[in-house]
Amino acid sequence: MSHILVVDDSAVDRTLVAQLLEVETDYFVEFASDGIQAMEHLEAKLPMAVITDLQMPMMEGMELVKAMHRQYPKV
Repeated sequence: MSHILVVDDSAVDRTLVAQLLEVETDYFVEFASDGIQAMEHLEAKLPMAVITDLQMPMMEGMELVKAMHRQYPKV
């Protein structure tokens, strides 16, 4: 089954987004709490799409988007 990766440093926001996605789509939702975790997740298993917060510690959302685009352009 395809999945969507939700990246956010706020556990509450991750949960809210997951609930919306699981109700409105047939996708399985997986999580990362920052950009570094998200990149590790991408190395293990590519998601159908990534939804990311922009302001996070360690690696901000735009840095994550640029890194994903370079390494995984089909996501």
